[in-house]
Amino acid sequence: MIRLEGIGKEFGDFTAVKELSLEIPEGKTCVMVGPSGCGKTTTMRMVNRLIEPTRGTVYIDEQDYKKKKVEILRRDIGYVIQEVGLFPHRTIAENISTTPKLAGWDDKKIKKRVDELLEIVELNPEENRNKFPRQLSGGQRQRVGLARAMAADPPVMLMDEPFAAVDPITRENLQNMFLRLQRKMKKTIIFVTHDINEAIKMGDQIAILKEGELVQADTPEELLANPKNQFVTDFIGVDRAIKILDLFSTDEVMWTEAPVISKKNMQEEAQKLIEKGEKGIPVIVEDEQGNKFWFDLDELESGQSLEEIIRPLEITLEPTNSIKLAMARMLEHNNDAVLIIGDDDEEPGILTLKGIRNYVYRICASDPGEKVEI
Repeated sequence: MIRLEGIGKEFGDFTAVKELSLEIPEGKTCVMVGPSGCGKTTTMRMVNRLIEPTRGTVYIDEQDYKKKKVEILRRDIGYVIQEVGLFPHRTIAENISTTPKLAGWDDKKIKKRVDELLEIVELNPEENRNKFPRQLSGGQRQRVGLARAMAADPPVMLMDEPFAAVDPITRENLQNMFLRLQRKMKKTIIFVTHDINEAIKMGDQIAILKEGELVQADTPEELLANPKNQFVTDFIGVDRAIKILDLFSTDEVMWTEAPVISKKNMQEEAQKLIEKGEKGIPVIVEDEQGNKFWFDLDELESGQSLEEIIRPLEITLEPTNSIKLAMARMLEHNNDAVLIIGDDDEEPGILTLKGIRNYVYRICASDPGEKVEI
C-alpha cells in the first residue's frame, strides 16, 4: 500500500503540488490524470524521491520512506518512462539486468530472470536477448523498459506515460498486455497519463488533479457516475455515457425474469400478462423448434399487433461482456435486444436497447456532485 500524507512541492515561488493526501491499496493501479502542469508527474516522482517533497511524507507498507536510503528505496520501486530510457550501448539482456546486478544477484539467477521477463512481455529470449535497443521497434523497446522495471520483482511500480510515444495500435496492444500481466503480478502502481480514456481503461482508481490539487479520487465506475464538479465532468468529456458502456457488464442491466411464452399461443398468453398488470417489460417468445423472438409489452398496448412487433432474438452474449459490446452487436444486426447466456446454473437474461438507455440515463442525468446509486 502507498499512502501520500499531506505532500506538497514548491519550486521557488511556484507551488506545484498542494497538500495532497491519497491512499493507493496494495495490488491496485492508481492512474493520475489531469491537464498539463497539474502536478501529476511531480507527485509521482516524489514517491521514489526523484523529487524531494517540500512538506508531507509518503508511506509504503506503513513505513515512512524517508527512513530508507534513497538507493535502497529506488531498488524496490520499478520505474517506466515514456521514452523508455534504455542504455543504447548495452544489449537487451544487459539493460534488463541493471537492477538485479546492483542488488548483487549471481549471473545464473540474472540470466534466468532476463529470459523469464522476455517471455512475460512476449519477446522471444533467443531472438532478442543479445540485440541492442536500436534493433527493436518502439513497441518492443517499451516492452523491454517494462521488463527492466520488473527485473528485481519490486512491489511498487511508477509508470510515467509509458505508452504515449507509440502508435495507437501498438499502444492498445501494450495496454492489453500490461493489464494481463497486472492481473497476475498485482503490483501497487502509480500510472501517470494525460489521456482520460487510458486512465479509465488502466486504473482501479483514478486521481484527477488540477493546479496541484487533488480534485477527485475514485474508481472509474464511480468517477463516471458521480463526477464531483463541473471540472471533472468537463475533463471526462461529453461522451461520458459512451465511456460508461465500456465499464459495466450485461448482467448488471439485463432482465433475468422476463416472461417466456409460446409462439403458438402468444396472443392469448400476452393478453394474460397485460391483465396481470405487467408493463414495460420484455417478453421472450419461443417456437416449437426452440427459436427465440421477443417484444416489449408496452408496444403491444400501443395498439400494434404481435405480428408487427415480434422480432428475432438471435444474438447471444455472456454476462461478463460489456454493455458497449452488446450495443455494437445490436447495431450490426439491426436489432434492439440480445440474449445473455451464462453457465448452466445461471438464469438466462435479455438485454434491450431500452434497458441500456434507461440505465445510462439514470447514471448521467444527475448534476455534477449529486450522488447516484449504481
